[in-house]
Amino acid sequence: MKWFFKPDRGNEALLRDLTRLVSGKVLGDEISRIVYSASPCSYSVKPLVIVQPKEKMDVVKVVKYAASRGIGITPRGSGTSPTGNSVGEGILLDFGPLMNQILEFEPEEEAVWVQPGLLLSTLNRFLRPHGFFFPIDPGSGEYCTLGGMIANNASGFHSPKYGATGDFVCDLEVVLSNGEVIPTGPLSLRGREMRELIGAQTLEGEIYRVLPDLLKRYNRALKSERPLVSINSAGYDLWRIKKGRFIDLTPLFVGSEGTLGIITEAKLRLTPLPGKSFYVLVFLDDLDQVSPAVEGLLALSAGMVKILERSILDFSKRLQRRFEPHLLEGTEALLVVEFEGSKAAEIEEGLSRLLQRLGTRFDPWIARDDGEEASFEKVKNIPLQLAGEWKGPKFLVTLLEAEAVHPGKLSAYLKGLRSIFEQERIEAIIDGNGGDGTLHVRVPLDRAREDDVKRMRSLTDACYDLILALKGTITLRHGDGRF
Repeated sequence: MKWFFKPDRGNEALLRDLTRLVSGKVLGDEISRIVYSASPCSYSVKPLVIVQPKEKMDVVKVVKYAASRGIGITPRGSGTSPTGNSVGEGILLDFGPLMNQILEFEPEEEAVWVQPGLLLSTLNRFLRPHGFFFPIDPGSGEYCTLGGMIANNASGFHSPKYGATGDFVCDLEVVLSNGEVIPTGPLSLRGREMRELIGAQTLEGEIYRVLPDLLKRYNRALKSERPLVSINSAGYDLWRIKKGRFIDLTPLFVGSEGTLGIITEAKLRLTPLPGKSFYVLVFLDDLDQVSPAVEGLLALSAGMVKILERSILDFSKRLQRRFEPHLLEGTEALLVVEFEGSKAAEIEEGLSRLLQRLGTRFDPWIARDDGEEASFEKVKNIPLQLAGEWKGPKFLVTLLEAEAVHPGKLSAYLKGLRSIFEQERIEAIIDGNGGDGTLHVRVPLDRAREDDVKRMRSLTDACYDLILALKGTITLRHGDGRF
């Protein structure tokens, strides 16, 4: 056999076996392994071999082969996760190159069947002429795959209106750890199909035999420990499996990051394209105003409520003079708000009443033409621009990104974070998504210095204690990864 790149000697047998097994592509050269060892996270993990499956049976064969030899498998989409769940030591399954098709479009049902390697942006370009779109909009939306979004239960800045990926997943086709292929969807606990599954000597049958009793046994703990947040991707979603007399494994696999099974097909619910958006900047002069302001805006049906805390506003004014007209002196938090398909007059009236109740001394800034909408976009993207233009002896290190509290506890969350960083005498840049209570926190640290690494750990522990005390979640989006 001739190799374009020479494989490592230690994995030649593995490469030959997998090349004979699958119809897709198998990579094991050092260059490919180095490329696939990376993602936008703090980890670098080199896989033994990379398989790019071409069809479902490729996945089944790889799973059975790996199970018989005790080799781990890591499914991967575009590798955009910042938590390290798209890198792994064993066999890495890359769905992007070959399993990336739209299988069936059902406009009457407002649904579509897709393969896991399909890009979100590709799907939405296909749907736009038909008047539909898949509304979840993570920051990596141009290049993330739908399989990765499902595995992480991804969400975006429009989560107040649309929720998370799991809210739009109808059914799945999944390969289990022994190579069994199963469909998911609601099944009646008293139906014939359920009785047949429970009686079958299969892994699927074992799941359905065990799960109802498991949910009943831990019912009290599940109720008391459920995070008080609108979206949660920490652990497994055991809360939504059983609905009345029906049980559905779909929520269990959504957000499970490939640990329970590997998704090979998904049926997704779509939504009609929204109308023209209405954009507003809301300036708050007290952190105590943040929670009631966010909840009030959500009550007005805001599709996006982005938070820029004072720290990021101060840094922005120092770095970029062009932002100054939109960053008023004395602002403790700026809310960047979008209303999709809304009537401007009704929103302005509701906004006026809300700000009067809050007692903020600033008037809102409303984008009334294309030029002002362009200015709004610049302000909205301040965090991205700041990260690219940061200059200093230390790099900005992400301390918090996927953690969240209930929007009603954002004021307490922000004040608690400020207290932590003031005690540690460190500057922190804070922004986030007010709609789902997520805050992104970055601090200047040098990860090559042991004292800064220790400091990062102690800061993270203090932040997590605060989040859990507010009954929040340490994983709202992006997945648990290698935490």
